[in-house]
Amino acid sequence: RAIAIKQLLARHAGEWDVDLLTGNLCVPAAWISEANGIRARYENDVFQAYQCFLEGGQQQLAHNIALNDLAPEVVIRGDPEVLKSLFGNFIPSEISGWHDTGNLYLQYAECVTKIPKLLEVLAKEGNAAPDAVQQAELERLAQSVPHLLENLPKMFEHRDDLRQRVCLAEMLSQLLRLVSPLRMYGIAARPHTSSGMLPEQARLQHVQSSSRERLFRALEVASYA
Repeated sequence: RAIAIKQLLARHAGEWDVDLLTGNLCVPAAWISEANGIRARYENDVFQAYQCFLEGGQQQLAHNIALNDLAPEVVIRGDPEVLKSLFGNFIPSEISGWHDTGNLYLQYAECVTKIPKLLEVLAKEGNAAPDAVQQAELERLAQSVPHLLENLPKMFEHRDDLRQRVCLAEMLSQLLRLVSPLRMYGIAARPHTSSGMLPEQARLQHVQSSSRERLFRALEVASYA
């Protein structure tokens, strides 16, 4: 019976008096939100569908939309704070493969927002080395960088989708920009990913970053000679 009612609601989403449905007919509000989400998805209003599925308790459906439709646009637009909003609403235990999907977007957003701010503070203070608190926070964040560089390419299965390719290239490029500045403060964040797995632009940056790291090591050796 519940399935039949949900199907009826989906077919006529937006046409019913919500107060009548929830009050007189005792239809759960979550069912109405889910029906509105199905209708919005059909009409290609993906953000509305995402919101309705969240309101309807359909976390997996909302997550799938955020992952495949909303997040790539947000990354390309360069707005990591919106990524935090998109994926910060989910209960990880209710999302299939959370740690290899939505959680990667959250880790990425944290890295590209917090690491540059910490490095900027250090540069303004003119510190030769971060203090214990800054060091601990940078090391915690830096651990995510190689993990993301290795696992983000696995998340994008549809390489024929131009938007996903651009999104992946942008994410890898932003992460690789963090490697050398971290290295200057003695924080290791060198990617373990084979450069062959990276898009062309990110692969070039990976090579440049690796070259800079070799230079830093050579200078360190020379300073102790």
